[in-house]
Amino acid sequence: MDFQCCRIVLVGCGSIGQALIPLLILHLHLDPKKICVLTADEIGKDVARFYNIDFHVQSLNAENYESILAVNLQQGDLLINVSVGVSSLALVKWCNRHSVFYLDTCVEPWQGGYQNEEHLTSTTNCYLRNAIFNEHYSHNTTAIIAHGANPGLISHFVKAGLMQLAKVKGVYTWDSWAHLAELLGVKVIQIAELDTQTTHEDIPSDSFLNTWSSLGLISEGWQRAEAGWGSHEKMENKTSMLTSVGKTIYLNTHGAACLVKSWVPASGEIVSMLISHHEASSIADLLTLADTENNAPTYRPTVYFAYRPSPLARESIRRWRLNNFRLPKNLMLIRDTVESGFDQLGALFVFEGGSYWYGSTVTIEQARHLLPYNNATSIQVVAGILGALMWMQKNPEAGVVEAESMDADIILSAALPFLGEVAGFLTKWQPSLNGELLLEEFLISGL
Repeated sequence: MDFQCCRIVLVGCGSIGQALIPLLILHLHLDPKKICVLTADEIGKDVARFYNIDFHVQSLNAENYESILAVNLQQGDLLINVSVGVSSLALVKWCNRHSVFYLDTCVEPWQGGYQNEEHLTSTTNCYLRNAIFNEHYSHNTTAIIAHGANPGLISHFVKAGLMQLAKVKGVYTWDSWAHLAELLGVKVIQIAELDTQTTHEDIPSDSFLNTWSSLGLISEGWQRAEAGWGSHEKMENKTSMLTSVGKTIYLNTHGAACLVKSWVPASGEIVSMLISHHEASSIADLLTLADTENNAPTYRPTVYFAYRPSPLARESIRRWRLNNFRLPKNLMLIRDTVESGFDQLGALFVFEGGSYWYGSTVTIEQARHLLPYNNATSIQVVAGILGALMWMQKNPEAGVVEAESMDADIILSAALPFLGEVAGFLTKWQPSLNGELLLEEFLISGL
């Protein structure tokens, strides 16, 4: 496919939509006249107008999305969905029927889908992911789901990190990614992220501040903590507090209230939140060695997102929890007022006797130098989008895919110029002394 020839519709123009626009114009050299923004409010209008992009306030919902998309897209065009509260499944199915290319950074339900307390399983990322892949699609037009920084880029870090760790441990042959992880003794993979971006501004009353979508973080923090379930786990006596969904489990606690020990190169051990994310399920799938006779894995690591947000975001979460999880009135983006800091995102492979972290560290100064309307968090996301678009260009008839089935070399070669320092770090860090690397050893709040 040729992006120069197709029309591109961007659904959503929050932090990631605004961050992506200059990448499309300045680095992919796309014609602004062929780009259109559809979004629920006026946020991002100034950025779109600066680049002479059509901007339309049209909120997509289950009743109107088909008619709105039909007016704006035709066969061979591209839909990029970076919104919150618009069903990825609905958009993927529509794009497939009309041979329109598709990409998103997170598999979303319709607005309110995460609040279904009567059917908690349907609010999990594993359930939403399976709903996409359980559909029958009549055309092979490429639709890439869940491909920003994490989920998306992080899965390619997992592959690259496993190969680097193999060099460290002297492992030179393997049959699959799962076999390699098993040979390396990896029992846990944390998507370990530390955001230190800070500003001296105060948090206004009834407000929530974040370095990317505030509504997105609130949604993820409200979901139950979710993890890919390792074959080494031994928690049968606590099954009443866990619910199984495919290869993952979710805990009976909100992600924002579930604290775990983690480790990143910049600061060593940190306290993080166990946040529900798509990659917990997709990476667990990639790294499963199955015993088909007994319908059980012979090997699978425990996989989950361990996130320590920026200082203002952490304070916003604290206030939100104290206010009984009531949605704040003002949802604000920390970008132009950031004075210092970085975002460090990587895969932390934990094995007996040590750990190995592999990923990206981007400072606010680097982000601003590389792309306008970005901070150190958003630029990692748009780098993942860029890599996915380059892969899509080479693979226009791949059907519905996610990061694990894509070529990491293509993705990383496109993304690396925007990722600051990409490196691996070996450490002796363990969550506890003489432990078995069970989930309960990482948990601070306990089950």
